[in-house]
Amino acid sequence: MNTQRIIAPFWRRRWLILTTTSTVILGTLLWARGLPTIHESSLTLVANSKDGTSIPPGQLARIRNDLWSPAVIYPVVESNLFSTQRASGLSDDALVDRLQGSVNLTEHSYGSSAVIRLRYFDPSPERAQAIASMLGKTIEMTEAKNAAEGAAVFRVDQPAMQAPGTIRPRIHIITMFALGRGILLGLVLAGVSELVSSWRHRRQPQLNSSIV
Repeated sequence: MNTQRIIAPFWRRRWLILTTTSTVILGTLLWARGLPTIHESSLTLVANSKDGTSIPPGQLARIRNDLWSPAVIYPVVESNLFSTQRASGLSDDALVDRLQGSVNLTEHSYGSSAVIRLRYFDPSPERAQAIASMLGKTIEMTEAKNAAEGAAVFRVDQPAMQAPGTIRPRIHIITMFALGRGILLGLVLAGVSELVSSWRHRRQPQLNSSIV
């Protein structure tokens, strides 16, 4: 009985829920159609142990900290590769945030060697390759400064190359998220509508009695 009382208001407003869900899905799909196709470029950096011992894990954290330090990353976003973005009004801080969101770093160990793979994503394949190459050279220069401290020095082993194919928006995943958001929003609107309707029904006898 209680279950029926809970479900009944939403069933009465099923068309509101259906319309809301359909609108959210349609709007999301129209938005997804405008998403750019992304291209990937990647390179590998390798560090070899001088004495043949295993390189301790955690090198990626050091490389990431060095790469994202202001003294290293800001000259990158101030280069000609980002001139168009700067001309559009983006600040260096905003460009650094975008750059961080477009870079993926992973670490692998192979005996006395450590390998870091850097992947960069951009709508332009040429730009993706150019920026990945610049980031690799930037890491190399930073590593050369750290060589005196006894750290494992990473050098570019495989230059930046464009990955075959493109990365397109995953429409099926986007649709599922839109479906969930649409249903949730529809249920909320149906609940609010039921509360407003109940309030009006309770309010109406009071108004009638005051008029009399």
